[in-house]
Amino acid sequence: MTGLPRPPHAPDSLPNSNGDGILDLSVAPQPPTGQGRTLAYQRPTLRWLLMSIVWAVLLVVAVTTVTLLFPSLSVFQLIFVWLMPLLAIGQIVHLFWSAKRTVAAAGADWYSLNGRWVRTYELTEVKLIKRGRAGSYLRLVDSEGRTIETGYVFMRKNRLIWDLVYNGMLHSVIAGKAMTNMRLHSEVGLPYATS
Repeated sequence: MTGLPRPPHAPDSLPNSNGDGILDLSVAPQPPTGQGRTLAYQRPTLRWLLMSIVWAVLLVVAVTTVTLLFPSLSVFQLIFVWLMPLLAIGQIVHLFWSAKRTVAAAGADWYSLNGRWVRTYELTEVKLIKRGRAGSYLRLVDSEGRTIETGYVFMRKNRLIWDLVYNGMLHSVIAGKAMTNMRLHSEVGLPYATS
C-alpha cells in the first residue's frame, strides 16, 4: 500500500483542519519498522506553543494587578491569589513541554503517536471514549494487541492523517468486524458492520 492516490476524504473533519496534512515529508518521522513510508505527520504548531506562553504571562499580570489594587489582602489571601496562577503556569509549562514531544504520523495502513503504533486496516477494537472534561478519545487496538488512545479532536486537526486513519477504521469495522461502541457510530459516523 502506497497511500497514493490519496484516500477519499473522511467525513467530519474540523473546519480549521490543517489543509491536506502535508508539512514537509523530508523531515517526517520514520515509520514503524517494517511499515510503509510516512505520508502525513503532525507536531504542535508554533502558534499553539506561543499561545501557551501568552496565557502564562496574562495570568501573572492579572495576579500582580489584583495584588496592587487590593493591598489590604491578608497573607493567606495573597498566598491563595499567587498559588492559583503558579499552578496554572505549571500546568501550561507541562503542556508546552509534553506537546513539544507529541508527534503523530500515518502511513497508508498504520498510525503512530509518540512511538506507539497500530495497523489501521487490522483493528479489532475501535471505540470512542468520553473522558470527562478532557473530551473524547479514540481507542484503537490492532490484531497484534498494540493499542493507541488519542484525542479525537487532535486526530481530526490534520486532514490527511484523519483521512488515512478513518479509512482504515472503516475497513476494520466493515470487513474485519472490529468491536465498536455506540458513541463511535453516533459521533464519528462510522456505519455498522453488516452480516
